[in-house]
Amino acid sequence: MLEIHCTGTPYQIGFQHGQGARTKIENGLKFYESFFAEKTRMNWATAISKAELFLPFLEHGWKHLLEELKGVADGAGVLFGSILALNVRTEISMGMMNDGCTSLAWKTLDVSYLAQNWDWEPPQQDNLIVLHIKRDAKPSISQVTEAGIIGKVGLNSCGVGVCLNAIRVKGVDFNRLPGHLALRAVLDSKSRKEAVNVLKEAGVAAAIHILVADPSGSTSIEASSRDLVVTDAVGGRITHSNHFCWPHAQGVPVTVAAPDSLVRLERVNELMDSVSKGGTPDRLMLESMLNDEYNAPFGINKAGNVEQPLRTLFSIVMELSSRSARVRFGRPTDDAETVALCPEQS
Repeated sequence: MLEIHCTGTPYQIGFQHGQGARTKIENGLKFYESFFAEKTRMNWATAISKAELFLPFLEHGWKHLLEELKGVADGAGVLFGSILALNVRTEISMGMMNDGCTSLAWKTLDVSYLAQNWDWEPPQQDNLIVLHIKRDAKPSISQVTEAGIIGKVGLNSCGVGVCLNAIRVKGVDFNRLPGHLALRAVLDSKSRKEAVNVLKEAGVAAAIHILVADPSGSTSIEASSRDLVVTDAVGGRITHSNHFCWPHAQGVPVTVAAPDSLVRLERVNELMDSVSKGGTPDRLMLESMLNDEYNAPFGINKAGNVEQPLRTLFSIVMELSSRSARVRFGRPTDDAETVALCPEQS
């Protein structure tokens, strides 16, 4: 797995990212150009023009993220608009894309875990990277992301971690923070409380579920283009898949959950209940849950098929008290490559 270490100003961090992942970024852009054309009948020029609608909002308060995106573009030798479109890919599709992921947070007296399987289109498997970012003024970050995207799944040196679940609901607000940049804002925060407050103030542009945790516990943030539903863990636990689990504001479309989303959510809760009866969770127990193939090929550990090709591309378990994580690439039962994450202390 390609690991890239970045440091310096936002532009320098982006440039190192873009330069180090240049080939994967180029391949990822080719994938999304084809994907948008097939799924949304949108050509790449139109995708860029939609992405640019976020620029007035991002110029006000989020210039550091724009600088990093410009650095990525220059380092990779591609258009800035293409990198912007890549980072707001969820919003420019307006609910047409449907990642399939299962996530959980579990806080006990001694540990605070955050974990998920990330399910997506198999061609993007080869375009994943591990991105390490070290700054003086902000927490260091270690995350797994698609090359060219500056915010995804991971943790920081303050013990703040983040996971995501896509939710297929139409609607976008270009005066709110795009989902992947919202994930990055979480990783730039020094505590769960700070991260939640940042997203409450900025809003999130389109439907997504963001699961934020630190050593003190976890918070679920279900976003639509119109509201945020913020819920702290009950009994130390939160689980989520790919549909709204809580009521939203009047006028927000209700998700029609795919059957496997409902089954995966029920199954992960069942597995957690089973562990609770036998003791306290540990990393191996959580990894075993993420290995689960009940309802194959559309289980927590997703294999997919010809009609529905989404499959698990990586699996991660974070222990936030120790600021550490283990990532397994590919389906977790395939005995694929593993990478340990431990963000450097600033």
